[in-house]
Amino acid sequence: MKKIDKLYLFLPLIFGTSCIYLNFKYTVVTIGLPGLDNIIESIINYTSIIIGVLIALFGIVVTLTDKDIMLKLQKNNDDKTIFKYGVETLVSNFLLLVSSIVMQSLVAFSTPLPHMKLVVSLWLGAIVFSLISSVRTVYFLLMISFHQNDNSTRPKTDFTISDTDRQELRERKSQRK
Repeated sequence: MKKIDKLYLFLPLIFGTSCIYLNFKYTVVTIGLPGLDNIIESIINYTSIIIGVLIALFGIVVTLTDKDIMLKLQKNNDDKTIFKYGVETLVSNFLLLVSSIVMQSLVAFSTPLPHMKLVVSLWLGAIVFSLISSVRTVYFLLMISFHQNDNSTRPKTDFTISDTDRQELRERKSQRK
């Protein structure tokens, strides 16, 4: 595995745990933060959208199994890596969705529960983890869907066509329509 692939693999975990540590140490986000209920609602909407987008992109990738880009990915076992990223993103966003719903009820409590600082820090770390994981996965899936017909495997040809011949072929094609 290349160093950059290892970085891509552990990037969400690094930033997520850093966020947990920083919030636990400096208490940036607390349960009493004004507008936290609105933030939680936004996170719930965000995770729902990401889950839907991922499912749609996986649907596109399934249709590309015999395309050039997928054959190249399968040759290097990169298709398994992208699948692993996708599963990680789906699971992390689903867990973030569930934990955000739980956080909505915790915000409603009039007296804070014990260990709330830890719960909020873990929730914030889950947000950062899911965000970075989602961006990474959507980026790779979009790259696959936009590069589905990679022509780099096709042999080079010595055949050239002049501009006048090209224009003539275009006119004949437009007349057929």
